[in-house]
Amino acid sequence: MLKSLRARIFGAIVLVTIAGVLLSLFVTDPRIIVGGGVFALLLGGLLAELLTRSLTQPVAEIARVTAALTAGDVGVRLRSEREDELGELARSVDRMADAVDERLARMNSEEAQLRTILDAMVESVFVTDREGRIRVTNAALQRLAGRVEGRTAVEAIRSPELHEAVGGALGGVASSVTIETRLGVDPRILAAHVAPLPGRLGVVAVLHDVTDLKLADTVRRDFVANASHELRTPLTAIRGFAETLADGAVSDPVLAKRFLGRILEHSVRLQRLVDDLLELSRAESPDVVFTLEPVDVAGAVAKALRGLERSAMEKKITLGAEGLAGEALFVEADAVALDHVLVNLIDNGVKYTPDGGQVTVRVRAAGDEHVELEVADTGGGIAQSHLSRIFERFYRVDSGRAREVGGTGLGLAIVKHFTQRMGGEVSVESKLGRGTTFLVRLRRAQKSTDAA
Repeated sequence: MLKSLRARIFGAIVLVTIAGVLLSLFVTDPRIIVGGGVFALLLGGLLAELLTRSLTQPVAEIARVTAALTAGDVGVRLRSEREDELGELARSVDRMADAVDERLARMNSEEAQLRTILDAMVESVFVTDREGRIRVTNAALQRLAGRVEGRTAVEAIRSPELHEAVGGALGGVASSVTIETRLGVDPRILAAHVAPLPGRLGVVAVLHDVTDLKLADTVRRDFVANASHELRTPLTAIRGFAETLADGAVSDPVLAKRFLGRILEHSVRLQRLVDDLLELSRAESPDVVFTLEPVDVAGAVAKALRGLERSAMEKKITLGAEGLAGEALFVEADAVALDHVLVNLIDNGVKYTPDGGQVTVRVRAAGDEHVELEVADTGGGIAQSHLSRIFERFYRVDSGRAREVGGTGLGLAIVKHFTQRMGGEVSVESKLGRGTTFLVRLRRAQKSTDAA
C-alpha cells in the first residue's frame, strides 16, 4: 500500500516535470532548456520525497502500534496531534487500545475473583477441554491429587466411574457418581457431579471428599450396634432372673438369694456401662469445656491409687508408685479428666493382672515441656496384632475375659479422648507374658499460686 502510494505521487510529479520540459521547448536557448529540465527533475524528486514521508511515516506508526496491540501490548499509544484524516485514524486506534485495555483489566479482575472463589471452595473442581484434558483446577483438587493440568480426568483420578461420567458429560449428559479411589497412600471416597460446558466445549466436575463422612457413619453404626449388644446382655439376664423369680423361685430362699445376687451383678454392670457411655460422650463432645489448670501429679496419682486399694487387695495385687518423692510436678490438665484417665488405666491393670501381681505408676519429667505418667502391670500382655486397635470403642482383646472381669470395652477409648482433650497423647507397649505399659504424656505446668 505504501509503495503504491509513493509511486503514484512520484509519477504525478514526473508528469508535471515533463509538462514543464515541453513548455520549455518554446525557449530557444538550449542551455536554459537543459538547466530548467534538470532543475525541474530535482525539485520534483525532492517534493515527491517530502510528500511521501509526510504520508508514509504516520501510516507506518499506525501499523506498528496495531501490530503491538495484536501481540498483547495494550500500553502503546499514538498520541497523534495531526488534524487530517491520518490524525483521526490514529486517535481511533488509541480509543480502541483504551477499550481493549479496559476490557482486559475487567477480565483479569473477574478471573482473579473466580480463582479466589475456586480456591476458597472445600470441594475439588476441575474443568476440561473438548478432548477431556484438564485445563483449570482449584487448590482443593491440588491438595487432593497434586497438579493435574494437561492430563485427562482418568489419568488424574483413576476411576472407571469418573471416566464414564466425564465421557457422558462430553456427550452432553450430566451425572453424579460416588467413586472409590486411592490418592497417594490413602483410599478416598469422592462424590462427583460432572456437567457439560455450554456448546460442549468441555466439562466441569465438582468432587466432594466424603471419606470422613463415610467413616463417621460407619463408626456411628458400629457404635450403635455394639452399644445395643452390650446393653442387651445384662438386660436379658436381669429379665430372665426376674421372670424366674416371678414364676415361683422367689419362694425358694436359696434360689431367690442367688438370682437376686445375679440381678444385682448385672445391674452394676449395666450402670457401669451407662456411666462409661456418658463419660465417652463427654470426652467426645465439642460443647463440653475442659478447664485446663495446673494439677499436682503426685496428688492425682495418690488419689487414684487410694480409690482402687480395695479391688487390688481382693486379688492380692500390689499397687505402687515411683517418682513422687522428688520434685513436685504439675501438668496442664482438667482435674476430673485426669482422675478418670488414671483410674481407668490402674483399674485396667488390676483387672487383667493375675492374683499376686503388681501394678506400678511411674511419674517423670520429660524435659521442660512435658510430664510422663506410666501405668505398668505384670499381667499376661497383649499381642502385637491388637495394639493398633486397643483404644477403639468396645474393642476387646478377649471378649469373654473382659466380660468376666466386668470390662465395658470403653475404658481405653475414654482414656484416649480425655488425654487428647487435655492436649496430651497416650500410647501402649506390651509383650505376651511380660505385662503391659500405658504411657500418658501431658504438658508440664508451673506450680499455681493456689496450690502453693
